[in-house]
Amino acid sequence: MAPSAEGISLVVTVTEITPHLQQLGAWRQALQRLGGQHEILVYSTGCDPSALEKWLQPSIVTRWQHLDQPAGIGTALRTALEHVRYPFLVHLTPDYPYTPADLKRLWERIHLTDALLHKPPDLVNGCRTGLRTPLIWRILSFGWQVFWRIASGFPVYPQAPWHGWRAITIRWRCQWIYGIPLLDPFSGLKIYRTDFLKRFPLQSDGPFVHIEIAAKATFLTSLVDEILLTPCIAPIVLPPPAILRPDCWRCFRQPQFTRTMEQKDPAVFTPPLPA
Repeated sequence: MAPSAEGISLVVTVTEITPHLQQLGAWRQALQRLGGQHEILVYSTGCDPSALEKWLQPSIVTRWQHLDQPAGIGTALRTALEHVRYPFLVHLTPDYPYTPADLKRLWERIHLTDALLHKPPDLVNGCRTGLRTPLIWRILSFGWQVFWRIASGFPVYPQAPWHGWRAITIRWRCQWIYGIPLLDPFSGLKIYRTDFLKRFPLQSDGPFVHIEIAAKATFLTSLVDEILLTPCIAPIVLPPPAILRPDCWRCFRQPQFTRTMEQKDPAVFTPPLPA
């Protein structure tokens, strides 16, 4: 199937009002340049709906819904998933100046077939770049790569983008505990195959949903890929542990990899969106 004949649903999950919401017009133009059908769905939680409505233009946003329950990105994405109409879903959280021009690169990468497994990825993550790496970390990282090159014979790869010291520990935990090969798992710009997301229920209510989806993709032997986004010097804010802990414990204690019949039929449990 040619990419121009496929549709894209851009799901914007809003937990706070930021100036980046003004870029929705640019995202609409980026979708139009890709060709095919598209829609923009905005789901908000935890912010003032009346104030948010002033930022949204009806000519740009296809649908908008505010969730009254105190939840987060996971709840918003779970609700949106039952209403998307197209086979590809771009998830955007406007808490960082993501560049709409990067959408084309995400779109091209999710259509790239793996030469070994002969299938394309189900998830492509956008890794944020642009922050200056401290000298001490550059020295330590280079020393480790040289040691690994001598010990194993593997080639030396470019150093990962700098996201802060806490981000390094999170990256290592994701790799060792969940098997997630992503450099920036909490990035708010990702593209999914919609059918892949509907294979399992989203158990996380907050930002841990990024880790949950990538971990379940690894468990289900789906391909996970990543591209480097346009460099930007904006700070990268990671969710605090207190917000991640409840969802992490829920997914670790009782992970769900298949959806029940009620979950497969959105009409059973999801109210219709307002006109």
